[in-house]
Amino acid sequence: MNNYFKNTINLLPIRIIMVLLTISISTVLSKNMKQEIVRNKLGIKKTLIYTDEGINGINIKKKITYFDDGLKYSYYSYKNNIRHGKYGQWSKKIEIMPSGEIKQIHFLSQRGYYKNGKLEGLSKSYYSNGQVFWNGSYKNGNVEGAVIEYHMNGKIHRKLNYVNGDKHGVYLSFFKTGSLELEGEYYHGIRIGNWKFFNSDSSIVEEIKYNDGIAWEGTYTIWDTNRVEITCSGDLATPVLVYNKGNLSKAYRDENLDIKFCN
Repeated sequence: MNNYFKNTINLLPIRIIMVLLTISISTVLSKNMKQEIVRNKLGIKKTLIYTDEGINGINIKKKITYFDDGLKYSYYSYKNNIRHGKYGQWSKKIEIMPSGEIKQIHFLSQRGYYKNGKLEGLSKSYYSNGQVFWNGSYKNGNVEGAVIEYHMNGKIHRKLNYVNGDKHGVYLSFFKTGSLELEGEYYHGIRIGNWKFFNSDSSIVEEIKYNDGIAWEGTYTIWDTNRVEITCSGDLATPVLVYNKGNLSKAYRDENLDIKFCN
């Protein structure tokens, strides 16, 4: 991943023309190819644009943008002045190291390809540690086919499929430990059939039946939230959503993990 955009810029030592009091700098790279650098008032590079001149005028070939501190933000290839070819985006994140030191992480957060102005082909997103977050493909600007999302520890978080940008088919979600958290099915973006929900050790399995995308019958325990105060008892408990013919009622699990309702 680190070498994906290595050596994307290869400048030639040539004549520099100063424009707008060093805010914009144009460089002639060859007979037709030019480079323009746009800087902010502090002189920090904000945008780098490569152009060439054809029979139809000036064409953008590459465009690179930067954060205010000069670190790279994005890279796009162009054809006929529209995005075409590989692209990349970078992010910044403040992290506290084990030593207590506060450190800014600058990392490649997304990369992929454009075809005639629309996302096309393989695309990946990344966490700040370099681990893949999202891995899938685009077709004509829409997500298409199998997609896998990952937890930061590298274990699979979600497995799903897309058709023309809509979730379609079996949907699986996993805990950070790798155990199954959720199993269901989509039909062109709509939840259908019976969805199963598991707690972290799979000792409790719940089901909700969906009717045209609406939760119709069943229960769902919100395990991944803090215990909340139950108004009828004043105790802290794990909340539960209960559906009956599309109507939602709120309940909770007691100390024995049995579902209880407030009367």
